[in-house]
Amino acid sequence: MKSTTKKWLAGILAGMMVLSLAACGPKETLVSSGSPVTYPEDGIYPVSCEDVLTTWGPMQAVLSTKVSNFADTEYAKGLVERTGITVEYIHPAAGNIEEQLNLLLASGELPDVLANDWTKYGAEAAIANEYIINLNDVLDQWAPNLKATLKERPEYDKLVKTDEGNYYVFPSFRDSAIDCIYQGPIVRKDWLDSLGMEVPETIEEWDAALRAFKNELGVAIPLSAHYKELAIMFAGAYGVQDTFYLDKGKIVYGPATEGYKEYLTQMNKWYTEGLLDKNVATFDWSVLATNVLNGNVGLTFGAAASGIGNWTIAKADDPTYELIGAKYPVMKKGDKPEFAAVASPFLANGSAAITGQCKNVELAARWLDYGYSEEGRMYNNFGTEGVSYNMVDGEPVFSDMIMNDPAGISPAMMMYAKGTYSGTFIQDGRVVAQMQSKPAASRAAVLTWAENNMEEHLMPLTTPTIEEQAEVSNLRSELDTYVDEMTLKFIVGQESLDGFDTFVSKIESFGLERLFELYNAGLKRYNAR
Repeated sequence: MKSTTKKWLAGILAGMMVLSLAACGPKETLVSSGSPVTYPEDGIYPVSCEDVLTTWGPMQAVLSTKVSNFADTEYAKGLVERTGITVEYIHPAAGNIEEQLNLLLASGELPDVLANDWTKYGAEAAIANEYIINLNDVLDQWAPNLKATLKERPEYDKLVKTDEGNYYVFPSFRDSAIDCIYQGPIVRKDWLDSLGMEVPETIEEWDAALRAFKNELGVAIPLSAHYKELAIMFAGAYGVQDTFYLDKGKIVYGPATEGYKEYLTQMNKWYTEGLLDKNVATFDWSVLATNVLNGNVGLTFGAAASGIGNWTIAKADDPTYELIGAKYPVMKKGDKPEFAAVASPFLANGSAAITGQCKNVELAARWLDYGYSEEGRMYNNFGTEGVSYNMVDGEPVFSDMIMNDPAGISPAMMMYAKGTYSGTFIQDGRVVAQMQSKPAASRAAVLTWAENNMEEHLMPLTTPTIEEQAEVSNLRSELDTYVDEMTLKFIVGQESLDGFDTFVSKIESFGLERLFELYNAGLKRYNAR
């Protein structure tokens, strides 16, 4: 039933995108029609206005154990004091966020601000359907801080506008390249030491290590990871990824290549021989955490802070327990990994748009623009001086209350600031560095994972036209579902890899060549921005 509902909603939205073509020409920016916004004599904030803004977006799961609504966090309370703007936060229920968003859009009753990844839906389509507004005039009139930021950082500017030159969100950004790296292979270093083994680099060395974990140490699950993370971790050694990527400037689809077959062959071998988690098809991250802490897993994939950091802290009573970040595997020792988990500096999910039903556009713009001011950036990243951080030798340093919280740095910070995740501001690299400082192995892992050439392979966030977006969505829906299902079947042996050529033919029948045409068109326009 859930699948049917998703297809029904996708059909409605695709139809709405097509129907909006006649109205996709230039639109006048919506005029602010709410209560007057007045300003102090010496600046912009705090403003004075009777209106209350509404904003829709999911709340971090960790926060839900502390507060029932984001408005109850110390951060949100402080934001009201600093901006003068009162906000009502509307949170969708956990799970199926995309489906709930589709229902919200179809309802015709939108909040003032929507936090969402509009690159998936199509920014121009969302503007044409009046779900969100074109922000070009808004930035000129009421968002001087964001406008200045985009002028100072042209690499950001290119990421957050459509091919037509339209701005559509108040974006969330990471500050530098190293901040885009936070996940990778995590291994029990103490076990390697007990075996007299160096940290593996090649597939051959990893094969030997996994066998030693199982046969010499009796480890129940030498390797455990979600099947998508297995691909991030190991497929690169075979020169591929499990999605679209760039190879010398050319768009490639990894699952349709011979390298992907070689990767699947290795995963199937490890699965068959009991080296890969037998529950890979029903993977559960909470179960993984338990297995890592209980000594059942030797190698996994995870984050520096929430993985190595939290797990090491949880095992503080065991001085022999040691997790480290390992290099992404290669085929030839000494080679630099080509692929890795590297995020875009633009966090689309953390960005926010002003909806077509927002009556007080001026107020919404002022609220969202605050995060790009110097004061707003510090507040979003570090919280309140003297409470969540202190200035030490001219640098913001998180307080003991944050750094020594038994639940971990990230959960503690979320009550006071947004620097550990995302929002309408630039994430400060000093936040990330401190998050990864306990234990020291967390930061060391990031520096290890940073040794890769992934920047050359990343597909940029292009903005398809309205027609292209509808077509891409339809083609990718079937393609992604089929490839995911077959990948798992190949790994666990439900499908023989003798049928890989048939698998590729099926992929091609889903319109792979057409997808190449659409993505290449978008890439050409992006490069011309």
